[in-house]
Amino acid sequence: MTADDHKMTGDPKMTGDPKMTGDPKTTAPPMATENPMQGQEFAAAVRNQAKAQDTQRSVWVAASAGAGKTRVLTARILRLLLEGAPTASILALTYTRAAAKEMTERVISLARDLSLAQGQARSDLLISLMGVQTPEAIVGEVWDRIDGLYEQILDAPGGLAIQTIHSFCQSLLGRFPFEAGLAPGFAAIEEAARRDLLAQVCAQTLAAH
Repeated sequence: MTADDHKMTGDPKMTGDPKMTGDPKTTAPPMATENPMQGQEFAAAVRNQAKAQDTQRSVWVAASAGAGKTRVLTARILRLLLEGAPTASILALTYTRAAAKEMTERVISLARDLSLAQGQARSDLLISLMGVQTPEAIVGEVWDRIDGLYEQILDAPGGLAIQTIHSFCQSLLGRFPFEAGLAPGFAAIEEAARRDLLAQVCAQTLAAH
């Protein structure tokens, strides 16, 4: 049998051609290509987040899920506190209870990390939070407030005002019931209770007819 006969058999073991064998050990992996735009877009996103964290700016942040909106809002709240804002002057509103809970936990967790960190670790956290390049760019008052930041948040009456839009509106109605045309001491019912009450009213209405 000649070498040409081997090629005609279609036996990949006889051809010695790694392209025909399909053997992962002999098939060369595809070349990985780097997209320079990915690095540029990431750098641009980091710069935009730093701008959004600047408490001297009034900003509107619109981004897809997982883009870092909660991180930006968390940093903004902590920066306000480190810059001397009273806890009672901060209000953060979310759409869901889960989001409000997550943001509160992040604020408290980062405040704890800042309070416990020492030396270079504290400097790195603060540089990232304040959006500066060097520790020298951070004013002395900010450094002085770090140790008491965690305690300040925990001791805030009623906790930090991070809540859903619905709960915030309900609190306003509770404070000003007459202005809203409601009876003082009203209470909002949960969805399950609302369904039960609706079913009860429907049953009574049908029974009466």
